[in-house]
Amino acid sequence: MFRIERSKQCVMSTDGGSKPTVRAINLRRVKGSLRARAFSFSRWIVPAVVLPRLLAELWRARKDIASAEILVVYEGGGFGHHICGPDALRRLYPHRSVLILLGAFPGEENWRVPLIWREPRVRFLPFAVAMPETWQQRAIRVPVRLQMGFCKALARALAFRFPRKKVIASSFEVFDEVWLEAERSDLVIATIRTGEIVEWMAPYYRLMRFRPAPPIRLPDTERAVMARHLAESARSLDRPPSGLCCLYLRAKGAEVEVVTSSRSGSALMEYVPAIHRLVAAGYRCLLIGDRILTNDVAAIFGGWLVDAAALRVDPGLFSLYAATEADIFIGEAGGGSLPPGVNGIPALTVNHFPYYVTRLHATVFPKFCYDSAGRMIPPEIMFGEYSHLHAIPGGTVRSNTAEELEIAVSEFIRLQRRGVPEGVVVEDIVGTPNSLWYADADSRLSPAWLELARQRQASYSAIVQ
Repeated sequence: MFRIERSKQCVMSTDGGSKPTVRAINLRRVKGSLRARAFSFSRWIVPAVVLPRLLAELWRARKDIASAEILVVYEGGGFGHHICGPDALRRLYPHRSVLILLGAFPGEENWRVPLIWREPRVRFLPFAVAMPETWQQRAIRVPVRLQMGFCKALARALAFRFPRKKVIASSFEVFDEVWLEAERSDLVIATIRTGEIVEWMAPYYRLMRFRPAPPIRLPDTERAVMARHLAESARSLDRPPSGLCCLYLRAKGAEVEVVTSSRSGSALMEYVPAIHRLVAAGYRCLLIGDRILTNDVAAIFGGWLVDAAALRVDPGLFSLYAATEADIFIGEAGGGSLPPGVNGIPALTVNHFPYYVTRLHATVFPKFCYDSAGRMIPPEIMFGEYSHLHAIPGGTVRSNTAEELEIAVSEFIRLQRRGVPEGVVVEDIVGTPNSLWYADADSRLSPAWLELARQRQASYSAIVQ
């Protein structure tokens, strides 16, 4: 027996299954096609909408432009670039006034980021129109060619108008500035320069270590608001927390291209045992990133695990507050794991992949990788010939399990000391020189991860024998 439920346009079976009707499928296809066409068409209309906003922002920034000694036109690149770009520039030019005109996308990026930068000053240039959250695309962006063309034209106009100012015309020039400073100063490069643009992070880590800069923070007013909300919500806890843990979880890219999807992390439920360990140690966990705190997980911890929605505060402010004010940081690969290194917050990075990547002074617990036969690929290979791969030839990359995360966090709680990364030096595994970031970042591998790797290798060898 079947019945038709018109409100859902589906044929429902008595066993609880459902099958869309032809009408529903066709309607869905038409809507999808119209939305795709509208989105494609709007990409060429949106510049006309965005241009007045861009010019208005430049007008508001005119005093900052006139007073700055160095002007940077930075075409964007996500949250990580919003942190490491300005941070690198303030270390490169500590005694000069720098203004960064930074391309960003309303509706997709944290529009509160300029608040944490006093010097250099940062102003966002809007290159998108924000869309309702119900849309698949949260913003309609200016086409990349037009965005880059506008930035180049703006840089040329600024250089013409202010011939005595230094004008840096793109993020690539920022990267080159970091390399040149490293090569002409005492910042000895530990890694091999491979020619890849991502390799600029290696000298940037050296810059962070040997050219000190103050911590980045929200303004006092915003910090006070966040602290008040946390204090008020802490009244319901069974005991006062002894510290704050920033928990940065990343779902972004789970179904996108391999370079992005390989860096996505574990589901929130996988973290429950690890969070129990943190709570037992007295840490209140502040969840940021793009994982959603569901009601069932929130109920487990009774206020010891909160996000912006639970506190009813601005998500952008909460994310920056958690990443810059926490006592410890536990997070996955992505730009959100950069602020702890800037502020000297003890950090454990889990689900790390690809293997050459790391963060300043971080203890790292990578993903485990397996070959086509299901054998775990040894650390010597993963940190050697496979270190820069975003996909394993014929094999798989697996996100950390609940058991692995609990082991990693338990060890981190027990061993971490502020500013001193605990763990194994990667050079002990693959030797020197190498193209990894670890030596430059003074980062370490989790001993617990290495022990698990040894156990799994031994277990497989025993089965084969």
